[in-house]
Amino acid sequence: MTPEQFAMGKVHISLVGTSSLGHFYRTEQELMNGLGINQDLSRIPLDSPLQETVRRNHDFLLGKLVDFLNGDPERRSAELNGLFKAQKEVGCDRVVLVATNTPTGTLAGEAVKRVLEGRGIPVETKTIRSIGQGEFERGMEELTNEVAVSISESLAAGDRVYLHASPGLKPEGAYLTLLGMLYDVDVYYLHESFDHLVFLPRVPVTLREDVARPLKDLLEGKEVSEEVLKALRERRIVSPKTGTASGYEVPHVLTKVLREYTVVNPETLESLGVYDDENRALEEAKKFAASLKRRIMVYYGTGALVVDPPL
Repeated sequence: MTPEQFAMGKVHISLVGTSSLGHFYRTEQELMNGLGINQDLSRIPLDSPLQETVRRNHDFLLGKLVDFLNGDPERRSAELNGLFKAQKEVGCDRVVLVATNTPTGTLAGEAVKRVLEGRGIPVETKTIRSIGQGEFERGMEELTNEVAVSISESLAAGDRVYLHASPGLKPEGAYLTLLGMLYDVDVYYLHESFDHLVFLPRVPVTLREDVARPLKDLLEGKEVSEEVLKALRERRIVSPKTGTASGYEVPHVLTKVLREYTVVNPETLESLGVYDDENRALEEAKKFAASLKRRIMVYYGTGALVVDPPL
């Protein structure tokens, strides 16, 4: 066991997919047919009447699914495989699951929760709308917001945060990874053929000032020039608000992050205006963050710093 494993406050945020339902269906196909479910549970369309069949039989299916997963959790569930390996490799004090509100998504999320709690791991479940055709953008917005809130709250409590990006749809994993980089927390991935976790490199992602400042102005209701808006539209960074003749929406993946930052130009920190040195910039930025009692994003030369106020 490494010294890191003795530290407390290890929070793992994991997406919940439905691949475990596919394994369950193939193993218990006779049982499924008896319930009138004649299609792989993991592939039932959102508008299929079979979703209602799953909802009606939720409690019965949940008990069977939990027993199935407990039989061999690391082979039968991408969520449990990654989380149990993470528990062994880095430690785990609490898990936050993000599951969809569909009958199949709810079934999968509740089953994973019960297996984890059966092993003594506290679990909180965040529910989002389905990420499917017709609901995709709203679903991704809810996913982003729920994960961002969980990261923020956990960091504020002094916890170390890990994001499990293996389960779920590919776009979900991509957004989860981006959030991990924006918040500078660990993101790990586990393919079913891997023996151990793969931690994704922490690419130092920050928002460029020419993007961050106008987006923050939009969020705060301030005026942004038409020239700047046109450039942002062409890059698909903003889009017209639905049902309005004017006004623009900030992409949901950035909204939560932007609301937590104060974007600062070097000129705002008078002494920073003459520094191109990162260490001096960081020293002055810490003082300014402390005076604002807010996280700030400050630009110097060709670089950028994200600075938190002291606790």
